[in-house]
Amino acid sequence: MKRCNDEPATKRVRNATRADALAARVRADQALALRLEGRSFREIGVALHCDGATAYRDIARALDELCADNKESAKAMRDLEAQRLDAIFAALWPRVLAGELPATDRVLSVMARRARMYGLDEPVRITATPPDGGAFEFRLPENWGHIQRPVRPEIE
Repeated sequence: MKRCNDEPATKRVRNATRADALAARVRADQALALRLEGRSFREIGVALHCDGATAYRDIARALDELCADNKESAKAMRDLEAQRLDAIFAALWPRVLAGELPATDRVLSVMARRARMYGLDEPVRITATPPDGGAFEFRLPENWGHIQRPVRPEIE
């Protein structure tokens, strides 16, 4: 049975402290550093005594882990910002109820910030028209139907 992201339903859990797992982690970090230097997968494989496909998988895994770490960091930052906005809102709310206009402006700013942070506002729709008020003309290239998608780099 497959999950929606096409990964197997049961994934083998790896002990991250096993010697081979630690070696793979070190190799992945080295592979990523070499890739950042601009080396090809084949060159990375030669430098790390593995084949290009292994270097590619190591780099892909390392990038996936970095992406997951960044998502967790971003979520933590959003949570912290939400707590700060809550504190500001709570401190100003009694003044808003008392009719203080500057406090009301600040609360509206807090509410606008929260709406932007959580994407609560409708997207702004922009209609572009040329200066003469007519319509834009858009032409596709002659070979537009024959343009191919980029292919993955060769892994050797």
